[in-house]
Order: sequence, then structure tokens, then C-alpha cells
Amino acid sequence: MGILKQSTFVPFFGNIEKANACTISINPSFNEFRDSKGDILSDNKARLCSRKSLDKRDDEELSTDDAQKVYAACLNYFQNNPYKRWFNKINRFIQDIDSELSYYDSTLVHLDLVQWATEKKWSECKPIQKELLKICSPFLKELLDQKKFNIIFLNGQTVVNSFIEKISPLDEKEIVLKRDGKKATLYFGTYKGTRVVGWSRYLQSQISNEAVKELNQKVSKILKEINQ
Repeated sequence: MGILKQSTFVPFFGNIEKANACTISINPSFNEFRDSKGDILSDNKARLCSRKSLDKRDDEELSTDDAQKVYAACLNYFQNNPYKRWFNKINRFIQDIDSELSYYDSTLVHLDLVQWATEKKWSECKPIQKELLKICSPFLKELLDQKKFNIIFLNGQTVVNSFIEKISPLDEKEIVLKRDGKKATLYFGTYKGTRVVGWSRYLQSQISNEAVKELNQKVSKILKEINQ
């Protein structure tokens, strides 16, 4: 269908062993594997380990050594050649909430609902969305069960809805952002003792910097009230 590539499974972005917190979004962008012209990144610019770099066909099983290389590439993602156009915006958002959290110093790691990168945008993948969520949600839950974070951040309504359905219920608070006059819903709760906070507006969508700043202030205020 031209939607999914077998060699584009990404379990996590960043140092999951050291991170104190995680962000969760929908799924990896296929731009992780190509440049601005659409060409596949060369070996010296590659952000992640691929079957090409491992010299493995899509139908060929990986060895233990191959798996260790894939794992290491994910751990060192932000020290290599990260896709800053996507990650910098959410990194700034989280740092404005807690200045001690950052992808770039291994205190923050990124996870996805679906670990497969799709060539098309998620909204254009409706024929396989439910199937991917069904297959991939258990993997995400396993990561959250194995790694004890201090806080989990959920980026966007799709992520929040799936988290509530597959993992844990959350409380919600509806607000209106004065900067653009549009509604947003904030979500708060805990999962096995870990604080969870989410927002309905997807940070990488058509939302102004001013609205993002106001959303950040609302999230920060409520978190402070909860922690008092």
C-alpha cells in the first residue's frame, strides 16, 4: 500500500536507561530516514540503524549482534543526527515545564504509540491505523511497565485517547486558549505511581507559538497545584 516499510521500526528515541521522563506521540516520521529532498540518508548521516547499514534483507532475521547495534543507535539518537525540526519544539515545551528535562542530556526519552514509521502522515493511514494500534500498544505498555519514569507526557488527542483506552484512565480539564480562541483539553492522572499529563492539541500541528506558550503555562500551573 505504500504506507509502511518493514525496516522502519523504532522502539524509542534517546537514552531510555537514564531518562527520568518520557514523551509519547503517535509514530515515527519517515523523515527520520530521508533528507529534505526525499533521498534515503547516507550511512554517515543516518539517524538510526537500518537493514541497509546491517546488510540485511527485510525478510532476513537479525542476529543478537544486529539487535545490539539497533538498540545502541536508539540510545544514542540525540547525540548522533536527531530530526531537530520535530524534536526541538516539544523539547522546548517540556523544558519550560521542567528545565531539568531534555532529550539532549538523556533525562528525557521519546516513545510512540506505534513504533513503525509510515511514509504517509498518520491522518492518511486510516486503512491500517486500528491494526497498527492493536499490534503496537502492548509494546508501549511493556516499556512503561519496565521503566519507572517520574512523569509521562502525552502529545495530542490521538495519544491521549489511546492511552486512556489501552493503559490507564485520566482526569480532564477543558480550557480555551485566548491566543487563538480554540478549545484544548488537559489530562492528568497517574499510572502505577507515575504522574501522567497530556494535552489535546498536537504540538507539531497548525498551532501558533503564542498558543503553544499559553498551553504550556496552563499545564505548568496545574502541575504545580497538583504537586503542592
